Amino acid sequence: MKATTDGQQYLEHTERITKTRNGANLDTRAFQAKMFADTGNPRCPIQTYKQFLRRRPEDMVADDCPFYLGVSRQIKDDGVAGFQDKL
Repeated sequence: MKATTDGQQYLEHTERITKTRNGANLDTRAFQAKMFADTGNPRCPIQTYKQFLRRRPEDMVADDCPFYLGVSRQIKDDGVAGFQDKL
């Protein structure tokens, strides 16, 4: 999660090295894709992402952790199912 100089929050997409994008060629995007907060919208991407973070295991919220996790069958204290670190 990042913020502009005026405090508007946004998420920035970064691509990691994969089997097909190994960094050998310099075919990179001209810009980083960004999603900005849409306050007042119940489907605001920033609020959705914050809810997603709240449901992740505490040891899986760092920037270098995998984005996709398995669904946990255990209910958290707030009565909502969360995620686990294994698919």
